[in-house]
Amino acid sequence: RVEGRVGRGVRERRRAVDDRRRAGAGRDGERLDVEAADEALTAMPAAVGLDVALVPGGAERCIRELVDDEVELGCAAIDMWIDAREGGHHSGNWGGLLSSPAIQLVHALSTITDEKGRILVPELRPDRISNSVRAALADCTIETSPGDPEIDPTWGEPGLSLAEKVFGWCAFEILAMTSGVPESPVNAIPPRAWARTQVRFVVGVDPKGFVPALRRHLDKHGFPMVQVASAAGDEIMNATRLDPDHPWVKWSVASIAKITGAPPAILPNLGGSLPNDIFADVLGLPTVCVPHSYPGCSKHAPNDHLPIAPARV
Repeated sequence: RVEGRVGRGVRERRRAVDDRRRAGAGRDGERLDVEAADEALTAMPAAVGLDVALVPGGAERCIRELVDDEVELGCAAIDMWIDAREGGHHSGNWGGLLSSPAIQLVHALSTITDEKGRILVPELRPDRISNSVRAALADCTIETSPGDPEIDPTWGEPGLSLAEKVFGWCAFEILAMTSGVPESPVNAIPPRAWARTQVRFVVGVDPKGFVPALRRHLDKHGFPMVQVASAAGDEIMNATRLDPDHPWVKWSVASIAKITGAPPAILPNLGGSLPNDIFADVLGLPTVCVPHSYPGCSKHAPNDHLPIAPARV
């Protein structure tokens, strides 16, 4: 049964999120309390007895126009910082005598990946890509649209296709860094350096192990002064994936092909993150997402738009 119960569940979830919304912006400028959403759905009688969650989605970067995916990468924000001392100290008097938290933090971050972005901390990446996921991505070709940045084919895990890198593997990013006052630098050694990092992860990689693994890694490489913690107020979005060989995937593919006259590309998961674990893990529902736009739709940007052709399909 796939009738309007999922829609009612989403509305119920939004109501709970509004009631218990936390301070501070989350991903894409939205604020989300996943715990409240979990409680709302598990308490909702309409959620009982559902067979599948069919979710509309945005664009995915695969050359085929029709895409069927199951469902998203996980996302965990992690802060790393050094509090060296109270206040800044004149670099003319103290340069060469005081440690620089900015230099130390940069070197610490450089041990987490190599110069091409390959993750060097085993707990932050999967052991392998499953055969079913690799087969699903075999005919997915990544292409760019006018105005897109140029893809660096040498970036990330070596030996993987572009599609496998973005849909089947993990990525470590540094989203922001600060030390001193960037808008108005002064001749002083800053007392503190901070970085917000992010791990995009696939099913099978445990986000609860990220911070302990990074702590062990930093200590091993001589950086006990670097503190590491999950970013406050930024909920972890767990990864979910419905096996490409699942019967509901085959049903969806057959349905889309019958309606449109063309077989869809099958992605094992989105490249982005959503709280789909509410459906997949809390309610135990197989989930299929059917994107309905194109890569140049400027999703989440001021010119977010939907062309007529995909809407008519």
